[in-house]
Amino acid sequence: MLIAIAGFPADSSKDDSVKLRINVKPEFERTVMDLMGWKHLEIGHWEPLISIRAQQISAVINETISTDLNLSIGVRFSDEEVAERHRNTVEVIFLSISGFYSDSWDDSLQYEGDITQELEPGVLASMGWASMQHVPPGEHILTTDQVKAVMKILGDPVRRDLVYYIGACVKRVPLPS
Repeated sequence: MLIAIAGFPADSSKDDSVKLRINVKPEFERTVMDLMGWKHLEIGHWEPLISIRAQQISAVINETISTDLNLSIGVRFSDEEVAERHRNTVEVIFLSISGFYSDSWDDSLQYEGDITQELEPGVLASMGWASMQHVPPGEHILTTDQVKAVMKILGDPVRRDLVYYIGACVKRVPLPS
């Protein structure tokens, strides 16, 4: 694991590409953690990096951190750790369906299901997609008819208090032995 700093354009342009990427060297991690008030490193934890803190970290790591950018600091796997985690695995693309309350302040997930390969052709057909290659990027809200068809295929009851979404997902699974 390593501490990383990322910077994005501060203006409201459509350019959301990373303009600054710094990996904090191991010898500076403890000091940076202390500056951030972190007791331990947690993979995937990211938070905004305010200007004064960026200046302090810049002085510690001896690298320029432009405060003209929207800055974030967080913890990620090193490239070596990513390669090790991905060894002997393969990416699998599958459909996933989720349901949320339709008229509520509560936006927590109320239904979630992954579509098995056996059920995938029926679900694709009910969505009007010929194959997984025809699934558009992102999540898609299901119409009432699509909800009925998909939930029937899955063998799950339709909850009228939910709005359902479907999309393609990717996960890594171990290679068969």
